[in-house]
Amino acid sequence: MRFSILDMPCTNNTCSNGTAMLSSEIYNVQLTLSWLRLVDEDEIPESNSDRLKQMRVKAADLSPTFARVIQDIGDDVKIKELELVDWVPDRAWDNHGGLVTLAGSAAHPMVLSRGDAMNHGILNAYRLVQAITSIHKGEKTQKEAIDAYEHEMRRRTASVVVLSRKAFIGEHVLNASEDSQVVRRSDPPVIVSD
Repeated sequence: MRFSILDMPCTNNTCSNGTAMLSSEIYNVQLTLSWLRLVDEDEIPESNSDRLKQMRVKAADLSPTFARVIQDIGDDVKIKELELVDWVPDRAWDNHGGLVTLAGSAAHPMVLSRGDAMNHGILNAYRLVQAITSIHKGEKTQKEAIDAYEHEMRRRTASVVVLSRKAFIGEHVLNASEDSQVVRRSDPPVIVSD
């Protein structure tokens, strides 16, 4: 289960209009409950009420605090399916001579398990600025700079996408072996130096 605050009405007990926060202020949150689809009962139902029922059944085995969060979801709350997908950037794409490129989730979508997607997206932006700077300085042609940027990004992120997928599956299939992505320590961060 994951919990994210998407929008909050007030910060430090003060709202944007300068008034004090009320106990009735509404926060917009995203609550994600995930599971692997192993049997027919794991498929996501069509109706909102059936989706909520399914979430409540799935949450029954969580700790009482987390289970209550799911049980307390109002019947009027829209339950959305979010299908998690990834793509390993293991081959070059046509960048039309360096005129078009990809970065972040467009280049290497990954499931949200290790916190790597945003970090690599930010690093992509940094590396792309470096590539563009090298073009403006006349150090490389546009094609050379973008090809080099893409090569480095694919090399760096291909294994990360796979590790993220393994960690996501490991969150759902708990085993205490040293190969488990849940039990195992995360890989060290990528160190960037110029």
